[in-house]
Amino acid sequence: MTVRQIFHLLITVLITLTTMSSGLAQKTGLQEYPMLGISFTIPDGWIGQETDDGMILGHQSIAGIILLNTHTYKSIEELKSEAQSGLQDGAGTNLMLSGTPELLDKQALAAHYEGTLQWEPAKAYAIGVLNSKGAGVLLMALATKSVYQPALENALRQLRKSLVFTPPKTGPIVDQWKNVLQGTRLTYMETYTSGSSYDGGIGGGYSSDARIDLCAQGYFKFASNSSVGVGGSGVSGYSGGSDRGAGTWKVEAPTGTPLLLLTFYSGEIQQYQLSNDGDKIFLNGRRYFRTTNGEYAPDCP
Repeated sequence: MTVRQIFHLLITVLITLTTMSSGLAQKTGLQEYPMLGISFTIPDGWIGQETDDGMILGHQSIAGIILLNTHTYKSIEELKSEAQSGLQDGAGTNLMLSGTPELLDKQALAAHYEGTLQWEPAKAYAIGVLNSKGAGVLLMALATKSVYQPALENALRQLRKSLVFTPPKTGPIVDQWKNVLQGTRLTYMETYTSGSSYDGGIGGGYSSDARIDLCAQGYFKFASNSSVGVGGSGVSGYSGGSDRGAGTWKVEAPTGTPLLLLTFYSGEIQQYQLSNDGDKIFLNGRRYFRTTNGEYAPDCP
């Protein structure tokens, strides 16, 4: 989760605050998320409510809100780059970095923002925290400028100090996907053709396919082919790996969402978000066919 994505939650926040005021789904005190390896304590007087992307905190007498989400950045440099992005959504929200980001320690970076939120003058304070064990945490305090107060930032700092990181207990979901994927071939196919729009004209087309062999020994073989044709002609390219494959593969879930990571021997890394619908497998939302036998078996010893 990035600073920009956190700002995109603000519409959800406005809806959620109404629900929070009714006393529904309120959370206080210690919060533990073993699957993420993250725990924290909600400051006294604050109440939290979970969203699909994290948690929103509110207070009865301190104006503003606090947002808490995870991120996958691994360095202070990446946090600095993200901190400078801000948000301009073209609909009255324009919050930009104010001043220079502050390095709190080797694992945390803080930054102030000013601008507008739905056309109203607003201020925000964000802290990005790195986590060598898994997903990091991004915290943000936000309020309109007229009611923004130091107590809001103090609560954010207190929340940050309460963070505890432990190795994520993602064994079940990671192991499940490993068992599903190892020793299989994943194949993606896409074809598009178009005829001529007039008599005697020349039609065209496009085709693309990709093949990933995930060997049980921990390496993979990768091949892809694409062609663009006009009137039946086309160009294509196809490449595969050596006997030890094109690189190594593994499944991780740093933020609770399973990911397939392909690390090529060249150093390139390709990452795919894994999902399924029954027996159908999707990589980054695209359907891949899973095969294990016969001519469609993976090219593994």
